Amino acid sequence: MRQTFRILSRSAGALALAALLTSPAGLRAQGTNATLTGRVLDQNGAGLPGVSVTATSPDTGFTRGDTTAQDGAYTIAAIPAGSYTVTYAISGFKTVEQKNVEMNVATTRTLNVTMQVSAVAEMITVTTEAPLVRTDPAIGAIISQKELQTLPLNGRQFANVAVLAPGTQLAYNTDPTKPGQLTVQLDGGSGRNVNYIMDGGDNTDDTIGGALQNFSLESVQEFKIQTQQYKAEYGRSTGGVLNVVTKSGSNEFHGSGFEYFRDKSLNSETQSEKNANSGKSDYRRNQYGASLGGPIVKDVAHFFVTAERTEQRTNIIQDTGGVFPELDGKPVETPFRDDLLAAKVTADISASQFLQVRYGYQKNSQLYGVYSNHTPDSFGTISNKYSSSLAGLQSQLGQNALNEFVFQYTKFDNAITPNSDHPTIYFASGVLSGQNPNTPQTTRQTKYQFKDDVTYSADWHGSHDLKFGVNFVHEPTLAGDFSVGTAAPTYILNGDSLDSSVASITQNGGFSGYSSPKNIYDVYVQDDWRPSPRLTVNVGLRYDLNLGYDLNQSSNQICQELSTQTQFNDASYYQDFRGWDCK
Repeated sequence: MRQTFRILSRSAGALALAALLTSPAGLRAQGTNATLTGRVLDQNGAGLPGVSVTATSPDTGFTRGDTTAQDGAYTIAAIPAGSYTVTYAISGFKTVEQKNVEMNVATTRTLNVTMQVSAVAEMITVTTEAPLVRTDPAIGAIISQKELQTLPLNGRQFANVAVLAPGTQLAYNTDPTKPGQLTVQLDGGSGRNVNYIMDGGDNTDDTIGGALQNFSLESVQEFKIQTQQYKAEYGRSTGGVLNVVTKSGSNEFHGSGFEYFRDKSLNSETQSEKNANSGKSDYRRNQYGASLGGPIVKDVAHFFVTAERTEQRTNIIQDTGGVFPELDGKPVETPFRDDLLAAKVTADISASQFLQVRYGYQKNSQLYGVYSNHTPDSFGTISNKYSSSLAGLQSQLGQNALNEFVFQYTKFDNAITPNSDHPTIYFASGVLSGQNPNTPQTTRQTKYQFKDDVTYSADWHGSHDLKFGVNFVHEPTLAGDFSVGTAAPTYILNGDSLDSSVASITQNGGFSGYSSPKNIYDVYVQDDWRPSPRLTVNVGLRYDLNLGYDLNQSSNQICQELSTQTQFNDASYYQDFRGWDCK
């Protein structure tokens, strides 16, 4: 049964009109970077041209600048998230130095300055943090390093604090390929329709949706949640966009080490433990790790690396209701382990080029199908391994153009294997023994991403910040095995003993080793047009094309049998099967 899906979508991405204060011309590139924009005025309120505006990171030495236009407007694009000192200088005026200017991920910040005439060289230094003026129509929230470091987080997942954004809530991912991983649900959705971007690269699971690879809290600098009205550059989502940037090193060496410990002595007895009169089950959780960052070449290149491990040992008390009396009341250990690693190198190659390279790794394991009325031989084991490698290069193309290129390679392998090959038996009371009926199954993904964005500024009936880009995702492996119930039949009994009569016997066909390659093509264009200093018109158009999911069912016996049938009619449903193609 071959089916080819071509998913086409056209969206006037973030078509919005917003009365925004002082949004001047210049380069405006977001993605995972920030943009600083504003106007420089003289003491009479007129625009001041020719002012040299420079943003410098005191932590890394990263420096970018611009010169104000005739109306005093300036824009400095592609600024990595962090704290900056912004300096305004021109002959005949007092130099202004604004410190502690926080630049956030995927955010445009407006900073207006008034300069005073001076006969001698003088400097005015402002040390308080500059207020944030919102200049984009997106609805959401920015979760900064301050929130990540100071708010209590159960389990130390950065997604915990996503609930600070309006319209969001948290839930555990119900898919077995994401054990212990929280998912961010936006606007009533399940969280599987959210587009996850990590350092400009795609981090979305193309099998079930939602986030693919998890990163430790220690490796995250900050992230931004956009729930509505995001621009055309952010697509592939019906629920929202979560844009994350990981930490970079600085000119000073900084490190950390941590250990979080929990024990059963801090727990109370559950109702099951009380019923079994077994006392509190064993519970021990250790979450520990370390990080280190610093300079490779001061003011030029820096590194940051972090590693984390979570080990959890818990028990479940068996309760088969007397079907297996030798098991009832006994604890069964249910361990969980999760390893996280992230390493990043950044380099300010020149005044016009900035490079970032990042590697991420995750590996975890957990028991599957664990219930008190299921015998231990019916459990399975979940094993997951994720890895990603990303390289991004920002290049200034003359005074009015900026190019941002990202390449990423990701790989994901999942397996859910049975813990026994015993016959699968369902008893009348719901007790299960034997091989887990949902095993074995696997998921495999290999993905290559090529993404390029160009920003260009122009003056025509006002100022324009044009941005257009292309994104190509080649997924040669989007595969899996679903061979559940193929090794032996599943028996459903009429009673609660092995001597009971058999109600039914079933055996599945399953499939094995199937792969459905997938290609994704995205193109967009958007314009922030400012016909006046007090009005910005945001217009965007996006086109997405997904090719893949070519389901070859040539080995499926059910499809082969149905394709020979002429019809099925039970007075409520009619289907002609003669057109089915199982090749």
